[in-house]
Amino acid sequence: PAWLLFFLSFSGKWAAFTIFFSLLLESRGQIVITQTPASLQASPGDRVTILCRASSSVNSNMDFYQFKPGQKPKVLIYSGSSPFQETPDRFSGSRSNTDFSFTINGVDAEDEAEYHCFQRQNPRRQEGMMLGVLDQREDSTPSALIFPPTPEQLKMDSATAVCLVSTFYPSNLTVVWKVDGTPVTEGVQTSPPASDTDNTYKLSSTLTFPTSDFNTHESYSCEVTHKTLSSPLVKSFKRSELSG
Repeated sequence: PAWLLFFLSFSGKWAAFTIFFSLLLESRGQIVITQTPASLQASPGDRVTILCRASSSVNSNMDFYQFKPGQKPKVLIYSGSSPFQETPDRFSGSRSNTDFSFTINGVDAEDEAEYHCFQRQNPRRQEGMMLGVLDQREDSTPSALIFPPTPEQLKMDSATAVCLVSTFYPSNLTVVWKVDGTPVTEGVQTSPPASDTDNTYKLSSTLTFPTSDFNTHESYSCEVTHKTLSSPLVKSFKRSELSG
C-alpha cells in the first residue's frame, strides 16, 4: 500500500525494499525499469545522460518525460529515440537492447526538473532523476599539455601519449589525435569532463599505439576544440626531437 512505501522511504530500508519489490514484480512477469542516476547537479552547457534499463525486452516502448511543479508532465522523447513535437534539439534518445539513454546536450537553466522513463506496457511511475542546474559562470578557455611516451615504454610492445586538458567551461569539448597530420581513432581513450576546484572542467585523453609503429611516424598531436577557441588548440611532439 502507498503508506507502506512512504514509511519505508524514511526508515533507511528503502534500498532493500526496492530490491525486494523489483524481484516481486519480475516474479509476476512485470517489467522493472531501473533509472540512473537518482539526482545530478549540472551547469549550463553541460552534457547530461540518463540511463533507463529494462529487466527484459520492451522493444522500443520507452518514453522519456519531464516533470515540473505545477505543470503537466511533458513527453520529450517517445519510442526510445523519437523527439516529441516542440522538443528542443538538445534532447535526444538512443537504445541498445534493454538499455535506453536519454541525453541533454547543452543543459539550459529551464531544464531543472524531474525526469522519468515510462514503459508503455507498464506505465507505473517509479523513482526518477532530479536535475538541478547551477548558476552559470563565465566561459573559460582550455589549456593543454601533451606528454610523449617514456623511453621505458618504447622498449615494450605498446606505448602511450597523454594529453591533459584543463580550465575549460562549459564542459563540451572535443579532443582529436593526429599522427603525421592524419586524424586517428584507434587506440584513443578520452575521459569524461570532471569538475575542478575552480568550477572549471578537466579531462585526459590518451593515444596508445604499437611501439613497432613509432619509428614510421614523425609527428603526434592532440587538437582541442571548444566554444571559446576561434581555432583548435594544438599540442604536439616530434619523434626526432625526443631525447634518448
